[in-house]
Amino acid sequence: MRNVIIASLMLALLLGLRFYFFSQSQHVYNDREHVKFTTILQEEPEFVLGKQQFRVKTPDGARVRIVTSTASFYTYGDRLFIDGVFTKKEFQGHPYLVIYFPKIQMATKDGNLFTESALFLIKRAKTIFSGSLSPTAESLLLGMIFGGNQGMEDAFLQKLRTTGVLHVIAASGANVSFVAGALLAILGKLLRRQLALVIGIGGIIFYAFLAGFDPPVTRAAIMACFAFGASLLGRQNLALLSLWLTGYVMMMVTPSLLFDVGFQLSFFSTLGILVVKSILGLLGGFRRLGFLREDVLTTLAAQIATLPIMLTTFGSYGLLSVLVNALVLWTIPIVMVFGSIALLAGLVFFPLGKVIVLLCLPFLWFFEQMVDFFGKLGGVVAVSSFPLSLSIGYYLLLLAVVLIVQQRKKEKEEKGI
Repeated sequence: MRNVIIASLMLALLLGLRFYFFSQSQHVYNDREHVKFTTILQEEPEFVLGKQQFRVKTPDGARVRIVTSTASFYTYGDRLFIDGVFTKKEFQGHPYLVIYFPKIQMATKDGNLFTESALFLIKRAKTIFSGSLSPTAESLLLGMIFGGNQGMEDAFLQKLRTTGVLHVIAASGANVSFVAGALLAILGKLLRRQLALVIGIGGIIFYAFLAGFDPPVTRAAIMACFAFGASLLGRQNLALLSLWLTGYVMMMVTPSLLFDVGFQLSFFSTLGILVVKSILGLLGGFRRLGFLREDVLTTLAAQIATLPIMLTTFGSYGLLSVLVNALVLWTIPIVMVFGSIALLAGLVFFPLGKVIVLLCLPFLWFFEQMVDFFGKLGGVVAVSSFPLSLSIGYYLLLLAVVLIVQQRKKEKEEKGI
């Protein structure tokens, strides 16, 4: 135990030194400095007095508020090229950066082999899915496989936000963790552990490829492969250790990840699925849910673990999100599998892909109906601010609950209850 404590303190010291030297090397931006950079939108824009506002990060980690018009709408997960001029502002003694009305373009991928392949597949998929599916179903299927709204109507996009299932079309770290957790849990019930692990990890890697190996997706894919892989093999402690070490190494390499919302969501959603889900599973009421049990547990565990981050980032929470996610989450792996098979088949023989994609229809229809029905009910709680102190208190309370439950479980096992 002593060696473990010493090793932990040494690792913490090394990480602290890494953060210190990183902060000292950061570029200091000047007022009226002209910049051009590409970023991934990691929060939903706010609409204030006819303007659209959101925060982004420069490649070196500086946080910037963008104020622009509502001529074009942007959403979480969009990859944007921004060309503008910094304005330095100050609020309660704290300086911050703003870019007013920059030139914004939906950025293309980086041009490497993987991203170029992803762009080719997206174009090909659109031709295969077009005509076989309704416009909403087509954009939904494309979003599930490749991420992004893919031409989705604003009305349906808003319902995805309201019902808390926007993550299904975001090629983000949180989505990878969310879907990977459900996928490996389902496969673990149907197949032998080793086979489920191979297929599940293969599916995670394939999804990362379809997303062009964007950094947030790649990071979450690595996390999911290590953490969920160890968990599926029945080694809970190894799964947690894998998650912590993966996160540690990533922050050592890129310290700015500590403030990256995508990294935070993917890490805590994975942690929630590994830890909170097992605790929720001890509650007898969930056994009555039948085939929905795994989806409900996965959804609830991930949302409990990421609630402060979601409130801080998005400023709202859908009260029906757990219910809607539980109802539709099981359809996502099925749709992604059939859609991917249709795409691959269409690359070889175009008419075959058009036929196979029809297998997605009933699942997409069910997904649409659930989102449409619950989206009309509303039930969104808006939060103007969520202080850091409240977030810390929330996680300390959650940690206390986890430790108490685990201790009681251990005592019962020792007594043979």
